[in-house]
Amino acid sequence: MTAASTADSIEPEVTRLGDDYRVIWPARGVVLAFTGAHEGREGLRAEVSATLHGRALTSWGLVEMAKPRSRQEKAKALAEVALGLPWSVMLDQAALLVRDRLRAGEPARELQRAAMTRVRYLAHPLIIDGQVVTLFGKGATGKSQLAHLLAKGIQAGVAIPGMTAPEFGVPAIVLDWEGSDADADALATLAATALEVETDGVHYRRLSGALVHHVAELRRLFQATGARFGVVDSMMMACGETLRDGWESSCIRFFEALRAIGDGISWLVLAHMNRPDIRDPSDAMPFGSIFTVNESRAVWYALGVQDGSALTLTLTNTKINRGAIHRPLGLRLTFNDDALSVSTADPLVLATNARADLGQRLRVMLTTGALTVAEMIEATSSNDWAIRKALKRIGAIQRPDTKPIQWAMPSNRTEH
Repeated sequence: MTAASTADSIEPEVTRLGDDYRVIWPARGVVLAFTGAHEGREGLRAEVSATLHGRALTSWGLVEMAKPRSRQEKAKALAEVALGLPWSVMLDQAALLVRDRLRAGEPARELQRAAMTRVRYLAHPLIIDGQVVTLFGKGATGKSQLAHLLAKGIQAGVAIPGMTAPEFGVPAIVLDWEGSDADADALATLAATALEVETDGVHYRRLSGALVHHVAELRRLFQATGARFGVVDSMMMACGETLRDGWESSCIRFFEALRAIGDGISWLVLAHMNRPDIRDPSDAMPFGSIFTVNESRAVWYALGVQDGSALTLTLTNTKINRGAIHRPLGLRLTFNDDALSVSTADPLVLATNARADLGQRLRVMLTTGALTVAEMIEATSSNDWAIRKALKRIGAIQRPDTKPIQWAMPSNRTEH
């Protein structure tokens, strides 16, 4: 029997972790690792590396798995550093297995009766236990500082004003693609002073490149620390080079990577706006457009207004999968030298702030209750034409059963 036919008769083992696959021939001591395997505009591709009896082989590179020439070039390179093995046959076999696993869905099962329970939160109303929440907004709106406040509060079991805290502290990790170690230490220190707790306790990891390439190491990190709350700052940077395949593919791979890191983890994903130059933030969507919204269990929009040393944040819940849309949440962050204080703020303060965008002001007002056009004109000092144009842009609806006619946001119900 030839080496090629022998290899063909040996069925390898296949393991998967996110976008990473390992095809293993235990008897031969061979492992082919396919990192970042995905199908995009350029077909099925992966970075392929090999080990032989635990020794990493020097050949490594990108393989276009559907192209015979690309596979043959890789097999030839491996044969030059490890003679006597049917690399071409094994690579062809592995590529087919990875392709099939990548395209295969979960096996079918019969649906079962579930015990319906209330949605659980680590920090009500923002952080849902075991789910992905996306917080988006323009730059310099305090998103990173709020994320560190949440990480510290959840880890220490201390409530941020206007929110709840978990019954017991939950280990937390901040994954940062944007800042530096010094920036993170400063944000963590301010968060600790605001909550009057010790600074240490929250884990931090500075990263570069796409999240999909870090799944294995982050899975180990979350397991080692017992972390059940994670922050991604920010989504656009964490998508990295996968953006070459388009926003849709990149977003889907990003959320698949989050799920692959571990079960039961609560995630806060910070995102920029997809169109930071728009005139009215009521038209805004988080980076990645509708795919980011669809993959998140809840989405919040952050709008900040700076007033001297204070930043007033209004957080507006634009999507939630289970339960009622939450009322807007107002926070006031006051920076004093090397300290930070946090207090609740009336979100309607933003609605009457002339520097805030009219569409967002109306969204905040209508989320708290239906209003007539006359009432909105009086509250915003605007005019009838501008009000009606903004109402159309934010998707507000008329309530014809009221006289005079009132306007409201189209959610079925709002949580009080």
